[in-house]
Amino acid sequence: MRQNSKTTRLFNSSKVYVEQLKKGEPFSSLQPVYSLNLIDDIFESKMEEYYHYYHLVHDKYTHKVIDGFHLVFVELKKFKAKTMAEKKMQVLWLRFLTEIDTYTDGVPQELLDNPEISKAIRLVEESAYTREQLLGYDMFWDRVRRDKDMADELRETKEQLKQKDADTARKMKAKVYAVEDIAEITGLSAEEIVAL
Repeated sequence: MRQNSKTTRLFNSSKVYVEQLKKGEPFSSLQPVYSLNLIDDIFESKMEEYYHYYHLVHDKYTHKVIDGFHLVFVELKKFKAKTMAEKKMQVLWLRFLTEIDTYTDGVPQELLDNPEISKAIRLVEESAYTREQLLGYDMFWDRVRRDKDMADELRETKEQLKQKDADTARKMKAKVYAVEDIAEITGLSAEEIVAL
């Protein structure tokens, strides 16, 4: 791989990083950019590894990292699957990379059955949304979560009230109130009162 190819990938990643920030938004809203580069060539001829991960790190204090750019290069010519499972994963990922894009309307089941690839497919689907659609998508799921929380709270409150009614019914039964009177005051059915 020629040096200008590395520069091109760094330039493209930089553009993605910068273009995240819309007018008036704070720099703190910037998210890290991960650039995955599948290379059908030899990238690092003096290294045996096929996987290369680069990020911004201090040259002396390597624990000091600036989170922002992450460049991953995978040299396909060096990758050799050793087990059947690795070969199957390699084929599935290559299918994902060649068959799935923002225009895909049907995803083969064998890709959906794999948890990692299924997650990648969801990310591709989300990346096809406009900013407004993503905002709407997030708002929808916020509403779903809020509604679920409210339903859980309501169920809990009902259970607490029913428990209080049951306690009241027990006390009334102990004082030999008529079942009909207990039912009228607590709202419990005659069967529920008898069962206490």
